[in-house]
Order: sequence, then C-alpha cells, then structure tokens
Amino acid sequence: MRTAVDVIRRIVSANNLPFLSFDVYQPKGWHDGTIKHFKDEKKPGQRRNPKNAVEHSGPSGPVTLRHEQILEDDLNQIMTDLPADSALQVISPTILDTKVVHIPMLDIELPPNEENLSYLISCLRALGEKEGAILLSGASYHYYGYNLMTPDQWQKFMYKSLLLDEVVDTRWIGHRLLDGIALLRITPKSGYDFSPYVVAEI
Repeated sequence: MRTAVDVIRRIVSANNLPFLSFDVYQPKGWHDGTIKHFKDEKKPGQRRNPKNAVEHSGPSGPVTLRHEQILEDDLNQIMTDLPADSALQVISPTILDTKVVHIPMLDIELPPNEENLSYLISCLRALGEKEGAILLSGASYHYYGYNLMTPDQWQKFMYKSLLLDEVVDTRWIGHRLLDGIALLRITPKSGYDFSPYVVAEI
C-alpha cells in the first residue's frame, strides 16, 4: 500500500527537489471525534457564525527538510515523534532552479466509492491534470499532481477548481488561496488509524 509519504517522496525524487516544508497541527474535533471536516461544523440548513466562518490561521511553525532527509529516515522520525493530538501536513511550494514551484494538491469532498472515484478522475482531467495520485483520506480523497506548477499556474488551478464546487472542499481552497500555499495531511488523525493511501492514479 502506497501512502501519502510515498507520493511525496516520488515527487521529490522525480523532480530532484532540494527541500520541502511540513507543518505540525491539531485537527479540529481530534479529542472527541465530533468534527472530521469543515462541513461538520454546522447542521444542514444552519447558518455559520460569520466571525467564525471567516476565521483564518496559517501554518503554526513549518519545518523544512532537505531532499535527502525526506528520502531517508528524518521524515519518518518526525512522524514518530508527533504529539498524540497532532498530525503532519506537507506544504506545496518549494524552490527549483531558483524559482518557486508548487505541488498541485486538492482536498476533495466526494464520499469514497467507485462511482465518485471515476467521476473525480474525469474532473481532474478536466482541470488539465495529466499525472497524479488520488488518495483515500478517510471520509473522502486527497489529490497530488506529479507535475509542478509556477505560482501563476497554481493560482489558476486553484481558482478553476472552485468551479467544481460539488467535488472540492471550497472552504479549504479559500484558506489555501489566502495563505498562498496548499497543505494536506500525510499522517493519521482521530477516527482514521491510517495515513492517506493511494487508491488510483491518472
């Protein structure tokens, strides 16, 4: 079974990326398991508290690992040493040949089943994605593209993804555009005792 870490290592190795950054965070609802997703913060038909709805915070303290640290044991050690209430997420931008590039990432809202997976592949191809991995994240999917993007290409990709509002997590995209970076979890979290793992490739 190939995990999110395997996907990240493939991207780093294939593109000879000098480094990537990671962030330790506390997923919402970790302690009591009540909130597994942004959409669970309100009941159907209920309006969000506007102040809470626009609340935003970026990465708490990114850790940057060099190429060899990611491919060897340093990344494994960081995951092993995570506090019990925390998870590790990878951050999309890095530097290649003195230029900023992004790993394309998407947080998907479709429940996992064969029909939705097939539809998701069609959606990713409609976005122009030619190579990438779809991972089961728990209640839905994560996506990593294998072809790196410039900041302008990444921004256009994110905005265009918003048009697939029944497929992607639009609030996640809003947060990511505010930060100018994408982040996806690569370790287990409450309710899911597994790391996101690959279920399909395009």
